Amino acid sequence: MGEPSPSFQLRLREAAQGLVEASAAEREGQARLRLRPPFQDPKELNGYLLELGQSETWKGFSSDFQADLPKLLKDLALVTTTQPDLLYADERQGALNENLERRVAELVANSSPEEQKPLLNFLARHTPHELRVRGMSPRRAWLGEAAVQALGRPPIESLVEDLSKPDLSQHSGLIAKSLADTYGLRSQDLPDTSTSSLETLNERVKSG
Repeated sequence: MGEPSPSFQLRLREAAQGLVEASAAEREGQARLRLRPPFQDPKELNGYLLELGQSETWKGFSSDFQADLPKLLKDLALVTTTQPDLLYADERQGALNENLERRVAELVANSSPEEQKPLLNFLARHTPHELRVRGMSPRRAWLGEAAVQALGRPPIESLVEDLSKPDLSQHSGLIAKSLADTYGLRSQDLPDTSTSSLETLNERVKSG
């Protein structure tokens, strides 16, 4: 079988390019849906974020999608660092692809202090457990800038406290609903499930 003719090769490239363009448009439409709350499966979400970042290697994002992406990432960071079932999932948060990691780090540098807090928490949760970033790695640039932003938050202990002692007030409604569904209790029969009440009860249990 002889070498394909130049005209055939050109038609093949044009057909492949059309397929790539259609796939990219579908990818961005799916991303607008998948990166919108509510989020449920941490493992599936981690895998999707990795695939989305890697997809830029075969086709960059359109200008329209790049304009939408910062808002999508901010919402993602806020929800996944506050929603209890995602915050305390057994599945470890997967490392972000470098492309998405860079975008989140850039958002940290260009966001208000209120928006920086969940973004920094999100970035910290998705940063690989490494002792250091290689000297020649481009990640040093954007992670270094994110670290500067974190250090600029007075006090720096607030970031550590946010990760180690997150706000648990969301559990109050979940506990009350579980009690009502399990035991058939009416709202007026439910115990106080506020965080302060549960903390007091926990201290009483500890003290015997």
